[in-house]
Amino acid sequence: MYTTPNESLLSNFADKRPSYEEFVGRVKDLIGTLVHGEGIRVDSIHGRTKTVESLRDKLSRPGKAYTRLENVPDLAGLRVITYLREDADRVVELIRKEFDVDDEESEDVAGRLAPNEFGYLSVHLVIRLSEGRRRLAEWSTVQALHAEVQVRTVLQHAWASFSHALQYKQEDDVPRALRRRLARLSALLEVADEEFAELNREHNDLKESSDPIFTELLMVLRQALGRRRHSYEWIREKTHLTLTDEQFDELVRRHPKTFHSVRIVRHDESGKQIRPGRPGLQLKDTAIRTS
Repeated sequence: MYTTPNESLLSNFADKRPSYEEFVGRVKDLIGTLVHGEGIRVDSIHGRTKTVESLRDKLSRPGKAYTRLENVPDLAGLRVITYLREDADRVVELIRKEFDVDDEESEDVAGRLAPNEFGYLSVHLVIRLSEGRRRLAEWSTVQALHAEVQVRTVLQHAWASFSHALQYKQEDDVPRALRRRLARLSALLEVADEEFAELNREHNDLKESSDPIFTELLMVLRQALGRRRHSYEWIREKTHLTLTDEQFDELVRRHPKTFHSVRIVRHDESGKQIRPGRPGLQLKDTAIRTS
């Protein structure tokens, strides 16, 4: 009886599926041990093995033509979810160090999104055991297998889960009436990821500072000023700081490597500059780079 290529693949996978399940469980444990050893904070690590029916569905999609199981990248899948993007970057770096990564099959989803496109962000790595681990007897039964590892933050995962629930796999699937609202939500989640990262850095600065009062003041000024210059009067209006001009002057004198003393130009009714202008300050580049 003639067997189609897809049916042959499905039969082969059904036979090998227990090995893939073992592989997923053991790689999940290994990644957990590795991230813990590096002190990387993760929310969770999940693993799953494709079912025969889900593989059948994948093989039936247009443009999906596989002749060998080894060419299907996600028969075994793992997902590492971190709190912060910098931790996600550290996980990706660690996986690249500890496993053999197939770069042609791997992808950083952000790299294919145009600036005006929205979508979930995630790094997908197709991995195999490193050569050193493949030599170990305890990995002999699964040494030839591969898996796809997705690394994302909790907010990136929230977006992916929500869009999956709506069954929107790409922007063109979204009705035009909803596209702008989803784009705004996607952008908000990206901004929130960045804000959580900044909040974490400032939290660590405060914990490690020998002068937490000055560190907190610097954080307020860094957020208010950025690379701009502003008068003491403007700073008092835009922040909760209530320092007098004399106290601001003293702050600049005590921290010359952090602040520039500046004058903000004023004009009279005729447009003529009033000198010397209002006293103010500007953060030096080093103060910004250390944020």
